[in-house]
Amino acid sequence: MHDGKFKYMSDNEEVIVTIADSNFMESYQNGKYFVKAQIDWLTDCEYSLIITKVNAPGMMYTPGDEINVKINRVEGSNIFYTATVKRVSWEGKFTKLEER
Repeated sequence: MHDGKFKYMSDNEEVIVTIADSNFMESYQNGKYFVKAQIDWLTDCEYSLIITKVNAPGMMYTPGDEINVKINRVEGSNIFYTATVKRVSWEGKFTKLEER
């Protein structure tokens, strides 16, 4: 998951995630809205994001917020994780789309 393109579902909307080097970006509504962050890999299965820019309305985080993500397991192209921001945690699933 260190580089590539992934997707996940949020409120019945497909979100595209691109990870390239130390850059992380989530794209909403075909790129109309986005969340950009710097990614720091702590281990092979855990990373920290520092949000740098947000133009997506209604986001629960803002620039400067830190999100910790732990990868729990990988099954084929599906990556199951637990994310925590502002002491709120949730579980989710990324699906790998392509290598960078």
